[in-house]
Amino acid sequence: MVYKHQNRHHVVGGEHHKVVAALDLGTNNCRLLVAQKKGAGYRVVDAFSRVIRLGEGIYSQGMINEEAMERARSAMAACMDKVRKHNVCEVRAVATEACRSAQNGPDFVESLARDYGIPLRIIDAKEEMQLAVRGCGSLIRTDLDRVLLFDIGGGSTELVWLEPGRIATEGMEKAILDWVSLPVGVVGLMDQFAPDGDTDLHTAKRMLGHIRDMFGDFLDRCQLDPVLHQAPRMHLLGTSGTVTTLTGMHLGLDRYVRARVDGTWISANILQRLSHEIFAMDVSARRAIPSVGYERADLLVPGCAIIAGIMERFRGTRVRVADRGLREGMLQEMFAQEGGS
Repeated sequence: MVYKHQNRHHVVGGEHHKVVAALDLGTNNCRLLVAQKKGAGYRVVDAFSRVIRLGEGIYSQGMINEEAMERARSAMAACMDKVRKHNVCEVRAVATEACRSAQNGPDFVESLARDYGIPLRIIDAKEEMQLAVRGCGSLIRTDLDRVLLFDIGGGSTELVWLEPGRIATEGMEKAILDWVSLPVGVVGLMDQFAPDGDTDLHTAKRMLGHIRDMFGDFLDRCQLDPVLHQAPRMHLLGTSGTVTTLTGMHLGLDRYVRARVDGTWISANILQRLSHEIFAMDVSARRAIPSVGYERADLLVPGCAIIAGIMERFRGTRVRVADRGLREGMLQEMFAQEGGS
């Protein structure tokens, strides 16, 4: 289901192309991309992202609280302003783990869809995984034997084990050998281990221990893949605010620049080292990191716990960094349907 408005097309290079939008109502952020088809790809017309912490308190209360709902409504209103401003003719809008797991999630999503006139819907973990893989697909090295994609969200983390050589001949779906979606995200970890927002080294180590327990079975299966025992030609692919932030730190950026980070290669050893450096910082030191800022400083610790738990299992492996994911996957599906492919 998508919001549609006919006869809203813009001319690009002499051709008429509709303007579409992808909206991701996540556990920590509300994000929007407005785009228009251009050649074999698309160009971004406008973008929006705001921290809403929709999942705050769900671990202990099982419900989305009123303050979080108001933050989400404010962000949704800003998104719809952009939809109207750019005469968007089609919107695809999805909600993820916070709305999947909260008792009042379905009712809240229904009210947002009604109030803002878009068919916002809750997607299941499999569709979320598939959209993330599609959105990051162009960053996968198809000449290697295996890729481990990790998508760290506010309420869940998806891990996907891929055989990239099958992508060109059989498609992305057939390249997925194994996957798991775990209800472990940066907002949920904070609620579980540091509900007061105070994260010290002891708390970070407790989070890391929890990640090892939760991720262990899946990562064991990956590392038992016979291909890795013959000639381990693989890379990791990470999409999350934490991995892009750590990459910005490694590059020494005074401010976050997407073009410098998206598609960059970094060693798993460096990400693990930086994660442990974050564990040892107090909140004021984390806030002073240019690519972090005030709003995200506390959530950097649980994000680093997740990254450290993965990186320690793949020491020495190269990691490709993705500043893309769900929204880009939705846009690609929308344009593929438009082209009949």
